[in-house]
Amino acid sequence: MTVSVLYNLPRDASRIQLAGMRDLAAATPDLRHLLPSIPKDPRTLYARYNLDPITDIMVCCSECYCLYPLALSITPDDTSVHDNRSRPCNAPLLEWTRIRSKWYKTPRLKYEPQNFRLWLGRLLLRPGFEQLVDPAFRGNPQTPMRAIGDGTHLRQAQGPNGHPFFPGPLSETRLALAYCMDGFNPFGMKTAKQTYRRENMFLAGIIPGPNKPSVDQINHANQLIVDAMRVFYDPGVYYSSTAEHPLGRLVRCLLPIDICDAIALRQIVSTTSITSKYFCIQCELPIQQIENIDPSTWTPRDPVKMKQQAMAWRDAPDEKSRVLLAEQNGVRWTPFYELPYWNPVSAAIPEPMHIMQNLIEHHLRVAWGISVKSEGGDGSALSPAKVKPCPPTSETEKFLQIILQAQMEKCLHLLAMRRKKSTVIGSASSNALRRLCHGYGLNYKGTKDDLYERLADYVRHYLATEQNVLLPVPSDPRTVLGKSVMESCWASMKDTTLPSWVSGTPRNWGTATRGKLSADQWNVICTIHLPFTLISKWGIAAAPERDRKMLDNYMDLVRAVEACGLREITEEQIQSYTRYIRRYLEEYKTLYKGAKIKPNHHLAIHYGDVLRGFGPTPGHQAQPYERFINFLHQLPTNMRFGELESTFMRASGRSANLSSLITDYTPDYEPCELLKVYRDIIQRDTRGTHLAYMTDSKVLFSVEKAAYRSNPQASSVLDSRLYQLLVDFLNTRHGTSTARELYPARIPIPREVEFIDRAAIRGVRYSVYSSLPRDSHIMFKSTRLGLTMIVGEIQKMFAHTHGVPIEQPPDSTAHEMESNGSEGSAAQQTATQTATSLMLLVRPFQPLSGPDAHLDAHFRKYGISGGFCCHRTKQEEIMIDASFVVCHAKVTLTTIENRPLLHVKALDRVRSVYA
Repeated sequence: MTVSVLYNLPRDASRIQLAGMRDLAAATPDLRHLLPSIPKDPRTLYARYNLDPITDIMVCCSECYCLYPLALSITPDDTSVHDNRSRPCNAPLLEWTRIRSKWYKTPRLKYEPQNFRLWLGRLLLRPGFEQLVDPAFRGNPQTPMRAIGDGTHLRQAQGPNGHPFFPGPLSETRLALAYCMDGFNPFGMKTAKQTYRRENMFLAGIIPGPNKPSVDQINHANQLIVDAMRVFYDPGVYYSSTAEHPLGRLVRCLLPIDICDAIALRQIVSTTSITSKYFCIQCELPIQQIENIDPSTWTPRDPVKMKQQAMAWRDAPDEKSRVLLAEQNGVRWTPFYELPYWNPVSAAIPEPMHIMQNLIEHHLRVAWGISVKSEGGDGSALSPAKVKPCPPTSETEKFLQIILQAQMEKCLHLLAMRRKKSTVIGSASSNALRRLCHGYGLNYKGTKDDLYERLADYVRHYLATEQNVLLPVPSDPRTVLGKSVMESCWASMKDTTLPSWVSGTPRNWGTATRGKLSADQWNVICTIHLPFTLISKWGIAAAPERDRKMLDNYMDLVRAVEACGLREITEEQIQSYTRYIRRYLEEYKTLYKGAKIKPNHHLAIHYGDVLRGFGPTPGHQAQPYERFINFLHQLPTNMRFGELESTFMRASGRSANLSSLITDYTPDYEPCELLKVYRDIIQRDTRGTHLAYMTDSKVLFSVEKAAYRSNPQASSVLDSRLYQLLVDFLNTRHGTSTARELYPARIPIPREVEFIDRAAIRGVRYSVYSSLPRDSHIMFKSTRLGLTMIVGEIQKMFAHTHGVPIEQPPDSTAHEMESNGSEGSAAQQTATQTATSLMLLVRPFQPLSGPDAHLDAHFRKYGISGGFCCHRTKQEEIMIDASFVVCHAKVTLTTIENRPLLHVKALDRVRSVYA
C-alpha cells in the first residue's frame, strides 16, 4: 500500500504485487493464516484504512461554472439557469454515457469539493497537532519576528464579540488558514520536485477543465469555501473528540490571507488585471504613474470603499454596466466580502516568491541581457528596438575572417577596389555590417557601401597600429552578461560547495539548451553565484566606473532579495529591505536608458508592509503550494477531463492520510524496518519544507533546541583529547568570575557520548564532513576566539549529558551550609541540573591577516551579501555547542594575486550574523 499510494504504483502493478504476496503466504505454512487478510485489489486496503478523502459531488456547468448539488432532481433536459446579467447560460448539464453496455445520464462536468469539517476533524486527531497550535498566540510577539503570528495583522484580527480573535479562551482552539488558488496544465511539467508534508494541506477542490473560469465565474467555487469559513468563524464547530481533548473541543477559524501569484490573486479578490488602470490592490496609484516609486505619495486603498464598489458591481442591472464599473473602479464582487473580518487590502498580499523571481529575471534578461556567444557590453545602449537586429555571431566572425585574411595576404589595396569590395560585401548581410559598425562605435546607418567604407577605414587604422592581430569580435552594449562573464560564472560554480538545502542550479544556465529555470534556481544564481563572479570582475579598482555602478545597483537588488528570504526579521531589517529596493529602482532608472518600472517593481516596494503584518517570508510564501501542484503532475491519470480531477483529489487525499498514519504510527516492536527506511528516504532531501520530517515527535532535542535521532548503537567514550576540549569549553561556557573551573572539579563530566552524523539546528540540517561534506561548512562563533564570526568544517558531532549550574542568590549556598553546620565539599557548593547538549568539533579556516588582509576588500564592501575570503589551510580544532552555530557557509575555491583562497558567504536565513 505504501508503494502504491506514496510512489504512484499503477493499480494493475499493485494487484500483481498483492497476488505475489498471497502466493508467498500460501506457500509458507507459518504465513497461511495471513492469506484471508491479503486483498486482491489495492482499493480494498484504501477502504480498510479509510484513506480516501470525503468529498461532495456537484454538477458543474461547462459554460458559466455554476454548481448544482448532485442530490437535486436534475432531469436529462435541464440546463444551467445561472443569470450572468446578460442572458441565461442554458448550457446542458448532463450527457449520455455508456457504462457496461448500458446508457446513463451523467454530469458533463463534475466538481468534487472536499469536506473541510471532516478533514480538520481528522487533523485534530493527530497527536501533537494541538500542542503546536494552541500556545501560538498565548505569549507576546517575538522580536525578531519568527512566525506569521508575530506580525501585527493576525493579532489585530477581531472576533465575533469584538475582542481580538487570538488567542481566544483556553477552552477553544483557534486557527488561521491561508488560501491559495492556482492553475496548471495536467499534461505538462512532469519533472519531479521536492517532497513536503501534504497531510497538513487541505485541497478544497479541482475545477474541471479543459477551460478555466473567468474572474467572476470562479465565485461559484469560492462560495463553498466562504460558506464553510463563515460557520467556523461564528459560532464555530464543536468536535466531540480530539487527540488532546477526548471530551470535545470548540474550534474557530479565520481565513485572513491569500497566497497566490498576481493573476490568481486578482481572481480571488476579483479586481481588474495587473495591467489595468488600477493595477495595485494595496494602493490607488494609476498605472500611468507607475514610475512614481515614492510610497509616501501613494493613496492606500480603502477596504470599506472597495466593498461598496464591489456591491455596486454585483447589483448592476446588466453586463454592460458591470464592465463600466470594473473599468472605473477596478473592483468586482467576490464571496469573500461575506466574511465579516476579510480585508481585501491586507489579505491579498504580494507573493514574494513570484515577485522576487520576476525582479531577478527581469534584471538579468531585460536590463542586462544574456549572450553566451559574444562579449558583453556596458548596458548603456537604448532598448533593442533602437538597433536593427544583429546577425548570428558565426556570420560576424566569418566576415571578420574574410577581411583579416585579405590583410594577412597583403591584399590591403583590394578593399578599395570594387571587385574585392563586392566580394567582401557579398559575404555578409547588411545586418552583419550594421552589427560591426555598431560594435566598433561607428555610425551604423546608411547603405552597404557606406558601411563598408567606414569599416575599411577602421580596419586600415587598426592594422596600422596592431600588426597581424586578430580583430576582436565587437561587443553588444545592450548585453551585459556576455561570453566571458558567463564562462567565469560557470567555472566558479564548479568550484563552489553548497549545502544540500540549496536548490541545484544547472552549470549551463543562460543557454537556450538549458531552458526555463525555477524560482529557487534564479534565487541561487542571483544571490550566490553571480555576486562572486561580478565582484571579482567589476569590484576591483581597475574596473570601469560604469561597471562598478552597475555592480552597486545589482548588489542592492541582492540585498533586498536576501532580506526578503529571512526566517527571522526585525523592524530594522524591514526598513533595510525598503531602503535597498527603493535605491535599486532609483539607480536602475538612471543606469539603463529606456528601462521602465514594471508592476512587480511597484509591488516589491509594498512588501515591507507585508513583512510587518505577517512576519518573515517563509510563513506566507507560495513554495508549498507550487510543490503541491508539482506533486499532482506526477500522478498517473487517464488524461480525460472530467475524470482526472477526481483522480487528483483521491490520490492526494490517500497520500496525505497514509503519510500521517506512517508518521504517527508507533510499532509494537523495534526496529520496524519499513518505518526506518521510509524515514531515511524522506530525510534524504532537506530542501523546502521537507525538513519538517526531521523535527517530528520522534526525534530528540538538545538543550539548544537542536533535533537529532537517537542511535544507542553509536554510543562511545571520548578519548583524552576530545575530553579535554569538552572540559575547556564547558568551563568557558558556564564558568563565573568566582568559579571559572567548574568542570570536573565541582561538576563531574561523563566520558560517555552518542556520536551522530547529522542534526537539525533551528530547522536546518548540518552534517559531519565524513558523512556529507556539503552540509559541514558552517559559520559559527567561539568564546575562545572572542565571539567573532568564523568559518569552519564540522569534524564530529555528539550528544553529551552533563550537569549545568543553576543560578542561585549569592548568599543562599553559604547560608545553607552554615545552617547545616558544615563547610561542605566542592561538589556540594554548586547546584546543577542535568541537560543534554549537542556538541560539535569544528576546524576553523585560517583568516586573512597582515599583508593579505586587503585581498578581499572588494567583497567585504557589500557585507554579508558579498562575503569574504580566507586561506584554505585550517587551524586547530574547537569545541562548541549547537547554540554557537550561526548558519551554513558557501565556499568557492578562488585565487587572488596568485594566492589560493576560499571565498566564503554566510547563507544565513536568520541574520544572527548581524548581531
